Formats: sequence, C-alpha cells, structure tokens
Amino acid sequence: MLNYSDIHIQQIPDGFQPTMVIIVDTEEEYDWFADFSRDFTSTDSIDEQWRAQDIFNQYGVKPTYVVDYCMASQGHPRAILKSFYDEGICDIGVHLHPWINPPFDEDINDYNSYHGNLPIDLERAKISALVEKVTDLRGSSPTVFKAGRYGVGVNTADLLTEFGFQVDCSVVPHTDMGEDGGPDFRGLPDRPYWFQNNKILEVPLTKTYFGKLRKGNDFLKKFIEFDIVKALKIRATLGHCNIINQVSLTPEGIPDRELKAMLIQQVGDGRKIFNMAYHSSSLSIDGSPYVKSEAERKILLTRIEMVLDVFINQLGGRVITMQELHDELKLLS
Repeated sequence: MLNYSDIHIQQIPDGFQPTMVIIVDTEEEYDWFADFSRDFTSTDSIDEQWRAQDIFNQYGVKPTYVVDYCMASQGHPRAILKSFYDEGICDIGVHLHPWINPPFDEDINDYNSYHGNLPIDLERAKISALVEKVTDLRGSSPTVFKAGRYGVGVNTADLLTEFGFQVDCSVVPHTDMGEDGGPDFRGLPDRPYWFQNNKILEVPLTKTYFGKLRKGNDFLKKFIEFDIVKALKIRATLGHCNIINQVSLTPEGIPDRELKAMLIQQVGDGRKIFNMAYHSSSLSIDGSPYVKSEAERKILLTRIEMVLDVFINQLGGRVITMQELHDELKLLS
C-alpha cells in the first residue's frame, strides 16, 4: 500500500463548517463479475451524467469527476466532460484502470487490476499516459487522483508526488482488500491527513459507524464484519435497531435511512469532512450492479438529492471540490 510513515492528521477547528466533497468515478461500463478485459471500453453512460449534474447545479454543488483512460481518450465523453468543466460546474481529476490504460505490458488478472501491484516503471507509464489525456482535456495538469479499485501500492505515493498531485482519495477506511491482492487499509485514519512530507492530502472515502454503540466498542465493530454475521443478517438487524452498523457514504446500495442517520450522528459527533463517491456507470441502466432498471436509477438520483438536502439544509453543511478542500486545509496545516 502507500507509504504512510509520515502521516500528519489534519486538525480541524471547531468552527469549521461541515464540508462534503463528491467524487464521481468516471469510467467505462463493464461486467464487474466477469474477468477483466481490454475490450470493455463502452462509455455510453456519459450521456446520462446530466441527470446527477442537474441536481448538483440546483444545489450549487461542484463534483469532482475522476476520469479514466476510456473517458479521457474518446471524443464524445471528452466533449461532454469538457463542456461541464468549461462551464465551471465541476472539477476533473484522474482515475486509473490499468487493464484499459496503456501501455499494455502486463497480464490481465485480478492481482494486476490493482495498479499498485505493477512494477514501478509500468505504473509510472500508465499514470503518465492518463495524465497526458486529462491535461489535454482540462487544459491544465490534474491535481486529484483516485486509484481504480482503490489499488494503491508501495510505489504509488512517490509517483503521485512525481506527477504533482495534491490530493489523493484512494483509501477506504476499515477495509482489507487483500483477498485478491488489493491493499489493506485497516488501521489507517478515516479522517483527512497529509503524507509525503505534507505534500499530498488524503481524503478517504467516508466509511464509518452509526448507531447508539458507534463510539468505542471495538469488539462489536469487529463482530459485525464477520461473514457469518452478515450472512445471518445479524449486522442488518443491529443497524435497523440503531445499535451499530457500518456504512459508506455512497448512494449506491446504501438505504436512505442509514445514510441520513450516519450524517446526522457524525455531524453531531463533530466530524467535519465527508467524502461521498459513486460510479458514473450507475447513471446508465445495467451500467453497474447498482442500477438495473429505471426505477433503481430514480432511487439513486433521489438518494443523491436526499444526501445534499440533509447535509446542506438540515445540518448546515456545504459542498466544495477536492481542490478547494485541499487549499483550505493547507492554510490550516
């Protein structure tokens, strides 16, 4: 995983307004349950992004689209993303899916789908090819990075510094992806922190606990992660009874009730920074596992609006871009 030997957790003053950033993993559609393939290059979902962008515009919110090679290299998605960027309604960063990102010098398999597992020269070459496309798209060097599949590795931090990135959002707290070769993020902070000698701000996905027993209770937190506990729906029952559950801040597959409860409780507990993420492909029917019908797409869009309404209008929060958050926190560090 990343070299976190020089972590500096960002201290947030009490008066800091609750702040959310929104990351859209802007990528091709592919079968998440099939083998990885370089043939999966469809970007049809780009034509559906206006559905969420219209909601963002209504709330005066600017998401950060982290764009992979398929989206950055094909003319039609480039034109749509550039129109959003030129209108000033979004920011654009990068998102590396190594199996569709040249150069193609590695075998395609689960292990290599985490780009941090690749040799450093190959990982560097793939980042370089993607940065070149995104720089051309936005007219300036991108500063926000998110690893595809959250697949950072031992060399990734140095490479992010080499390419001038200022923000990374590749970490999923409380999560071990080691079963098929991915990183283990357990034990890392679930709040923003600086690394690489304070050169890069890490803004982890908001993945945390809610319920009456959310504070402390390390045993319960480990207990609800056991597969048998999930399979027997014990975890779901504990969450439904507002005892304890773990939730990620995403409109994909997370019930409204859990998202709302988590936001209210976490703001009440003093959390200041929230990172919501979802996939661009979820705006297209059958583009991801989360949306298989028009009804499910409507649920996802309504859920995005619900999160914004609760956070902004009920909790007094605001939504800014990743780069804006970096600039503000840099002044505080």
